[in-house]
Amino acid sequence: FQHIPNTEAVLSYISSMYDAVRPGGMIRFQVLAEDMQKGKLWTYHPLEKLHSHLEQLGLKNISAVRHGVWQIFTAHRAGENPIRDDKPPVTS
Repeated sequence: FQHIPNTEAVLSYISSMYDAVRPGGMIRFQVLAEDMQKGKLWTYHPLEKLHSHLEQLGLKNISAVRHGVWQIFTAHRAGENPIRDDKPPVTS
């Protein structure tokens, strides 16, 4: 989301990701970890605001890991993933 200049638009995209992921699924995205003043190519979005939005959506196990200049957020939607089961795959 570092190329999107408006934080409110980024929050809207995160909400859309939440709507698209199944219960038990995961979302992951990266943003700049700090305001690097690189000009108009990259935009810094307040990490606390992004984290708070994930919590407000009800996402669980939120992690934000710094990797170089990037902050990588991962969060899980509560619930069972209906695709997963403990049965072995069917072979023909």
